Amino acid sequence: MAVTRVDAHGRLASRRQFSELQWEHGHVVELHVADSGVIMAGKTLPRAEPIEHVKATVGSSGHLVLPATIRRQARIDAGDQLLLVADGPTLWIYPAQLATALLRSHAPSAGADT
Repeated sequence: MAVTRVDAHGRLASRRQFSELQWEHGHVVELHVADSGVIMAGKTLPRAEPIEHVKATVGSSGHLVLPATIRRQARIDAGDQLLLVADGPTLWIYPAQLATALLRSHAPSAGADT
């Protein structure tokens, strides 16, 4: 798990997750944005339904660039923080506002017994 920022060109600052997934320079990754805004990335994504996948390639510096179409669908702007979670061969990319909302929904309410 890592937190990273995205720059104006869609480049993710962190490379740690990509090395853990063994995604090296030239590795082609399929990307899909779920209705919730979470991005699923992997070498081959499941095709349970007819959904459009966008492809991206890990660059020579080891960074992944999220294409503009993916950033628009997930409502990601330059400077936004993203939570990266590797799960087997798949990388889940959560925009910070979505990760925060998910965590809040599972947090005990103030004054509740723990």
